[in-house]
Amino acid sequence: MKQKIRPDGRKHQIPRALYGFLSDLESTKGVEEVRGGRFLSKSEAKNFNAQIQFYDETLRVLRVRAQNRGFIAYFDLRVAPELKQEVEDYIRNYRP
Repeated sequence: MKQKIRPDGRKHQIPRALYGFLSDLESTKGVEEVRGGRFLSKSEAKNFNAQIQFYDETLRVLRVRAQNRGFIAYFDLRVAPELKQEVEDYIRNYRP
């Protein structure tokens, strides 16, 4: 299986695990919206890692940083307030 794929409409390839992580988040209970991410090519990004940077309580937005195999992605998640903890646990415990 190829480690990097070219998502629809993209001109560059991104790691399959990173793309799978974003796809899985869209279908996670409690996530209302995944707001566009920026994929930056960074040589120091080796293994998969996802971290929550901050939570804006008024907008109900989690800022997430994920990295894998030469790419780092920053994106926002709009979450249901009552399921915020479950979404945070999912992000912290996700393994590709």
